[in-house]
Amino acid sequence: MSDSQTHDGQGSPDDAAAERGCISITHTNEDGTLVHGTERGDGSRDELKLARFRWSRNLGAWFMPQSRGRAARRERIDMLVAGLQRAGFKVELDIEQYDAAQAFAALQAAGEERGERLAERSERERGLGVARSQAAHQAVAGIPFGQPILVGHHSERHHRAAIDRADRNMAAAVDHHRNADSAAERSEAAQRQAARRENPVVMGRKMERLEAEERSLKRILATATSVYADRMRERLAVVEEELRFLRQAIQDSGVRQYTQADFKPGDLARIRGRWHVVAKANAKTIAVETGYSWTDKYPYHEVSEQRSAADAARHADAA
Repeated sequence: MSDSQTHDGQGSPDDAAAERGCISITHTNEDGTLVHGTERGDGSRDELKLARFRWSRNLGAWFMPQSRGRAARRERIDMLVAGLQRAGFKVELDIEQYDAAQAFAALQAAGEERGERLAERSERERGLGVARSQAAHQAVAGIPFGQPILVGHHSERHHRAAIDRADRNMAAAVDHHRNADSAAERSEAAQRQAARRENPVVMGRKMERLEAEERSLKRILATATSVYADRMRERLAVVEEELRFLRQAIQDSGVRQYTQADFKPGDLARIRGRWHVVAKANAKTIAVETGYSWTDKYPYHEVSEQRSAADAARHADAA
């Protein structure tokens, strides 16, 4: 199911719009927001740049950065549609209904592709760096180590040229190795980010933010009207779909989800890799002792392990 419609440019003659042709804007969970049907010099580039779209030679289309695996950004899309209409284009808009599971899979696939692409770039840059380093050494291979430049001698020009080639190649080698290190770090970061998205604790934190947004949107919709209300309802549908997916994903992960019933004062809770003494178990948060006059509160999805006070005492005696 998708939101598909055609927009005719208003305020422009029909023949001018026909001459400029029709531009297609699509958004899918897998591919994000793409624009097809443009031609070089047809007048669409300025509007696309203004809406912060970029050209991809691989895709042969304009795309919205960071739209893959995410819900359609209607404000940006509507901005582009209006700009293209003013420029005399007809616009076809096709937005796929948001599916959080499909979007998450696409986001993970994009992260994996980015990690692999950067790893390949790192390997390529490393190879170029080695080659330029070897070229630097070869440039002065025929000159004895420590040999000074013999000013006025027939070898002076050759000596200076060899040193210059060695310097240029060594500088290039350093740049290639630096680029290789940077690409490798970014590749590892992309892999870590993909792994974090699948972490139930991270999902729980996202749920907490989305639940707050859900409450806010419902308050807004109690009084909102017209186009603004429509946009808020669209956003609420996305938030509710995200929450449904996250709850199911956390449940499917098999990781135990702790609640107020699992704790009482004196128990231990492992939170963010550290054990804390429970001061009080609230409905939505757990309060832990800090050693001071106040307690710190954490949502239950932050708890990764639990020990009763009796278990904690036995562990302490054993130690």
